[in-house]
Amino acid sequence: MRVLPWAFIHLLIQTFLTIAQQFIPQKESLFMLSWILFVFGVTLFFSVVGVIVINQATHDIITLKKTPLLKSLEDNFKYVMIESFRAFLPVMLKTLLLVIPGIIETVRLYWITYVVQFDEKYKQGQVDALEQSRKLVKGSFIKTALILIFVGFLSMLPRFGSSSSTNVFLLSFIIFISVGLEVFGDIILYHFYWSLREKNVTKIQK
Repeated sequence: MRVLPWAFIHLLIQTFLTIAQQFIPQKESLFMLSWILFVFGVTLFFSVVGVIVINQATHDIITLKKTPLLKSLEDNFKYVMIESFRAFLPVMLKTLLLVIPGIIETVRLYWITYVVQFDEKYKQGQVDALEQSRKLVKGSFIKTALILIFVGFLSMLPRFGSSSSTNVFLLSFIIFISVGLEVFGDIILYHFYWSLREKNVTKIQK
């Protein structure tokens, strides 16, 4: 229930962007490129906000707390963006060399958002978010990759039907299902992160 306002705003924005896409002149390449960059920026922003909000709400359910979601956004958004940019550089470098190493590095660095938000050692400046994400994936790379593929496919599946549809109501319904699956996928990812975190804590204690 706590993430419904974000989901509703996300739904409205995505619906508007999808419908507006139908009226973009395909022949005007410069305008089309500008539109693509704009959509990418908006999508990235809402993805980061969504991950932080959903993760916090899920975390609060597990820990029986109720952290204000806006406060969580205020505390974590800047650092999530900084660490994401740091992660983007090694991923791009390895992708430019060979595609496979880039994919591997993407999986290894996927958990930096969660480290920034929930790792107390990171908040105290004792660990590096990138290295901590790599440690979490160590020994669980295949499981992590499969989970990411499954969740990615789950959230993108409804969008395949929106590309050829011009019916506003059908598009809205498809995007509604897509946003719902995205929320569900984020919850799955949080639980998987938490299991990796607990496993890592157990290793350290041993």
